Amino acid sequence: QVGRPPAEMTAAPPTTTERRGLLDKPLPVHTSKSKNEVSLSAFSYVFAELVRYTQQRVNRVDVWEQRLADVGYDVGVRYFELSAFREKNAKRDVKLLPLLAFVANTMWRSLFGKPAELQRLDEDEYMLVEDENVVNKFISLPRDIARSGLNCSSFAAGVVEG
Repeated sequence: QVGRPPAEMTAAPPTTTERRGLLDKPLPVHTSKSKNEVSLSAFSYVFAELVRYTQQRVNRVDVWEQRLADVGYDVGVRYFELSAFREKNAKRDVKLLPLLAFVANTMWRSLFGKPAELQRLDEDEYMLVEDENVVNKFISLPRDIARSGLNCSSFAAGVVEG
Protein backbone atom coordinates (compact mmCIF):
# COMPACT_ATOMS: atom_id res chain seq x y z
CA GLN A 1 0.00 0.00 0.00
CA VAL A 2 2.99 2.26 -0.06
CA GLY A 3 2.75 3.21 -3.79
CA ARG A 4 -1.02 3.66 -3.91
CA PRO A 5 -2.64 7.15 -3.66
CA PRO A 6 -5.29 7.74 -0.98
CA ALA A 7 -8.91 6.94 -1.90
CA GLU A 8 -10.00 10.61 -1.98
CA MET A 9 -7.47 11.36 -4.73
CA THR A 10 -8.72 8.58 -7.00
CA ALA A 11 -12.35 9.67 -6.83
CA ALA A 12 -14.06 10.86 -10.00
CA PRO A 13 -14.12 14.61 -10.64
CA PRO A 14 -17.22 16.36 -9.28
CA THR A 15 -20.24 16.54 -11.56
CA THR A 16 -21.74 19.82 -12.68
CA THR A 17 -24.24 19.86 -9.82
CA GLU A 18 -21.50 19.31 -7.24
CA ARG A 19 -19.35 22.29 -8.31
CA ARG A 20 -19.03 24.90 -5.64
CA GLY A 21 -16.32 27.30 -6.81
CA LEU A 22 -17.09 30.65 -8.42
CA LEU A 23 -14.75 29.99 -11.32
CA ASP A 24 -16.43 26.66 -12.02
CA LYS A 25 -19.86 28.23 -12.60
CA PRO A 26 -20.93 28.85 -16.19
CA LEU A 27 -21.07 32.40 -17.48
CA PRO A 28 -24.49 34.04 -17.21
CA VAL A 29 -26.56 34.09 -20.36
CA HIS A 30 -27.03 37.52 -21.92
CA THR A 31 -30.63 38.45 -21.17
CA SER A 32 -31.14 41.54 -23.33
CA LYS A 33 -33.62 41.49 -26.18
CA SER A 34 -31.01 41.94 -28.86
CA LYS A 35 -27.32 41.29 -29.29
CA ASN A 36 -26.89 44.88 -30.46
CA GLU A 37 -28.16 46.56 -27.28
CA VAL A 38 -25.79 48.53 -25.10
CA SER A 39 -26.34 48.85 -21.37
CA LEU A 40 -27.69 52.18 -20.19
CA SER A 41 -24.78 52.69 -17.81
CA ALA A 42 -22.24 52.18 -20.61
CA PHE A 43 -24.13 54.57 -22.89
CA SER A 44 -24.41 57.23 -20.19
CA TYR A 45 -20.69 56.97 -19.41
CA VAL A 46 -19.65 57.27 -23.05
CA PHE A 47 -22.10 60.12 -23.66
CA ALA A 48 -20.90 62.00 -20.56
CA GLU A 49 -17.35 61.70 -21.88
CA LEU A 50 -18.54 62.96 -25.27
CA VAL A 51 -20.12 65.99 -23.60
CA ARG A 52 -16.90 66.63 -21.67
CA TYR A 53 -14.82 66.25 -24.85
CA THR A 54 -16.98 68.67 -26.85
CA GLN A 55 -16.70 71.22 -24.01
CA GLN A 56 -12.96 71.63 -24.52
CA ARG A 57 -11.93 75.07 -25.80
CA VAL A 58 -15.53 76.31 -25.92
CA ASN A 59 -16.53 79.68 -24.48
CA ARG A 60 -20.19 79.85 -25.50
CA VAL A 61 -23.05 77.41 -25.01
CA ASP A 62 -24.30 77.70 -28.60
CA VAL A 63 -20.88 76.60 -29.91
CA TRP A 64 -20.92 73.68 -27.47
CA GLU A 65 -24.38 72.61 -28.65
CA GLN A 66 -23.23 72.90 -32.26
CA ARG A 67 -20.31 70.58 -31.54
CA LEU A 68 -22.70 68.04 -30.00
CA ALA A 69 -24.97 68.39 -33.04
CA ASP A 70 -22.00 67.85 -35.39
CA VAL A 71 -21.10 64.60 -33.62
CA GLY A 72 -24.78 63.57 -33.76
CA TYR A 73 -24.84 64.36 -37.48
CA ASP A 74 -21.94 61.98 -38.09
CA VAL A 75 -23.68 59.28 -36.05
CA GLY A 76 -26.93 59.81 -37.96
CA VAL A 77 -25.28 59.58 -41.39
CA ARG A 78 -23.42 56.42 -40.46
CA TYR A 79 -26.44 54.80 -38.83
CA PHE A 80 -28.69 55.58 -41.80
CA GLU A 81 -26.18 54.05 -44.20
CA LEU A 82 -25.82 50.99 -41.97
CA SER A 83 -29.58 50.50 -41.74
CA ALA A 84 -29.97 50.86 -45.50
CA PHE A 85 -27.25 48.24 -45.94
CA ARG A 86 -28.94 45.85 -43.49
CA GLU A 87 -32.39 46.08 -45.09
CA LYS A 88 -33.29 43.15 -47.26
CA ASN A 89 -34.88 45.08 -50.09
CA ALA A 90 -32.33 47.96 -49.79
CA LYS A 91 -34.93 50.50 -50.90
CA ARG A 92 -34.59 54.01 -49.54
CA ASP A 93 -37.57 56.24 -49.04
CA VAL A 94 -37.19 59.74 -50.41
CA LYS A 95 -40.63 60.94 -49.35
CA LEU A 96 -40.72 62.97 -46.18
CA LEU A 97 -43.36 61.17 -44.12
CA PRO A 98 -42.07 57.58 -44.53
CA LEU A 99 -38.53 58.81 -43.84
CA LEU A 100 -39.63 60.61 -40.66
CA ALA A 101 -41.60 57.53 -39.57
CA PHE A 102 -38.45 55.44 -40.03
CA VAL A 103 -36.43 57.90 -37.96
CA ALA A 104 -39.07 58.17 -35.21
CA ASN A 105 -39.69 54.45 -34.85
CA THR A 106 -36.87 52.23 -36.09
CA MET A 107 -33.87 54.49 -35.78
CA TRP A 108 -34.86 56.19 -32.52
CA ARG A 109 -35.72 52.86 -30.87
CA SER A 110 -32.41 51.37 -31.93
CA LEU A 111 -30.34 54.32 -30.74
CA PHE A 112 -32.21 55.45 -27.62
CA GLY A 113 -34.24 52.44 -26.49
CA LYS A 114 -37.78 53.58 -27.27
CA PRO A 115 -39.53 55.19 -30.22
CA ALA A 116 -40.17 58.92 -30.45
CA GLU A 117 -43.57 60.39 -31.13
CA LEU A 118 -43.96 62.09 -34.50
CA GLN A 119 -46.20 65.16 -34.32
CA ARG A 120 -47.39 67.23 -37.22
CA LEU A 121 -47.24 70.98 -36.58
CA ASP A 122 -48.09 72.40 -40.00
CA GLU A 123 -48.59 71.12 -43.50
CA ASP A 124 -44.87 70.67 -44.01
CA GLU A 125 -43.55 70.90 -40.43
CA TYR A 126 -43.08 67.94 -38.11
CA MET A 127 -41.56 67.44 -34.68
CA LEU A 128 -40.11 64.38 -32.92
CA VAL A 129 -41.14 64.34 -29.27
CA GLU A 130 -39.76 62.24 -26.45
CA ASP A 131 -40.81 62.98 -22.89
CA GLU A 132 -37.64 61.82 -21.19
CA ASN A 133 -34.69 61.78 -23.55
CA VAL A 134 -31.97 59.36 -22.49
CA VAL A 135 -29.20 61.79 -23.44
CA ASN A 136 -30.41 64.28 -20.81
CA LYS A 137 -31.25 61.71 -18.16
CA PHE A 138 -27.81 61.15 -16.61
CA ILE A 139 -26.05 64.40 -17.46
CA SER A 140 -25.45 66.64 -14.47
CA LEU A 141 -24.14 70.08 -15.29
CA PRO A 142 -22.64 72.73 -13.03
CA ARG A 143 -25.14 75.42 -12.05
CA ASP A 144 -23.60 78.15 -14.18
CA ILE A 145 -23.77 75.99 -17.30
CA ALA A 146 -27.24 74.66 -16.47
CA ARG A 147 -28.52 78.25 -16.11
CA SER A 148 -27.05 79.14 -19.49
CA GLY A 149 -29.45 76.72 -21.17
CA LEU A 150 -27.24 73.92 -22.46
CA ASN A 151 -29.39 71.14 -23.85
CA CYS A 152 -27.59 67.89 -24.64
CA SER A 153 -30.49 66.87 -26.88
CA SER A 154 -28.73 68.81 -29.62
CA PHE A 155 -26.85 65.53 -30.14
CA ALA A 156 -30.18 63.81 -30.94
CA ALA A 157 -31.11 66.72 -33.23
CA GLY A 158 -27.83 66.18 -35.08
CA VAL A 159 -28.65 62.47 -35.45
CA VAL A 160 -31.97 63.36 -37.07
CA GLU A 161 -30.31 65.94 -39.29
CA GLY A 162 -27.84 63.31 -40.48
